[in-house]
Amino acid sequence: KLIGKSDGIVQDGSAQLNVPPGALRQQIKMGVVECFSGNQPVVSESTEMESLALMSVVSCTPSGVVLHKPVQVTVVLSETQQDPKDKLRVLCLSALRDPDEELKPDDFMDVTDAVGLRVMGNVAKYSVSHFCEYVAVKTSGLSKPVTAADVGKSIRSLVEEAKR
Repeated sequence: KLIGKSDGIVQDGSAQLNVPPGALRQQIKMGVVECFSGNQPVVSESTEMESLALMSVVSCTPSGVVLHKPVQVTVVLSETQQDPKDKLRVLCLSALRDPDEELKPDDFMDVTDAVGLRVMGNVAKYSVSHFCEYVAVKTSGLSKPVTAADVGKSIRSLVEEAKR
């Protein structure tokens, strides 16, 4: 959808971008693609990663566009976050990586705090200042803190599959 200096909404499936006035300095064709929505448990050899599930993969395009004001991403998740031990984390895939190469664990960055993630029932909202692919994962009762690279190592094949 073509969006300019005024506000606009772009939607695909349950994923939506709310573009405020002034986020763009010029008109661009922008899109959002909901590559995956569900609750896919992640199989991992690591016992620390037993309680990890892929919840959504959203691609905001054109990748690499830097915004002058944050754009709100809204995603309807397949389930409500009920257990207080459940934590939703948002990871972004590096816009600098070669899209033709296989995903590597270091391609994932945890941006949960930076994007101001808010979860209300089964709706997740977060604000982004650049376009790339965003991945939401649910972690439950992990025995120790895990890094974005740890999570990326476990979910990269699922994300690759979702993007096909």
